[in-house]
Amino acid sequence: MLTRLGHDIHAGKTMIRHEVKEARRPFTDLCNETNIREELAYHIYSRFTKGASKAIAAQYLAEIPKWKVRNKKYTPSTLRANVPPYLVNAIAYVTSPFEQGNGSGKETVSQSG
Repeated sequence: MLTRLGHDIHAGKTMIRHEVKEARRPFTDLCNETNIREELAYHIYSRFTKGASKAIAAQYLAEIPKWKVRNKKYTPSTLRANVPPYLVNAIAYVTSPFEQGNGSGKETVSQSG
């Protein structure tokens, strides 16, 4: 199912926004059936077909907060408050300056230069 949708989205046959709208009712129903996150994740991932991956799902799911920021439903602060701390830390880690040089750790190079 998701493999076909990914292909259709990339081919311009449908839009992520439309597919998210179509998936809301089944997702809400599923959320009403369980409040255990692991069980919910299992049911969601079980809907993937061969060829789809967690990375593909994450790519599409990442669009949701982008829309919320664009539509002014989230500010950067509210977005950060709604993201699990381990993700905030991971993003901060990969977007912070890194040290480079002779191994002494005294030279700092930012990603822009």
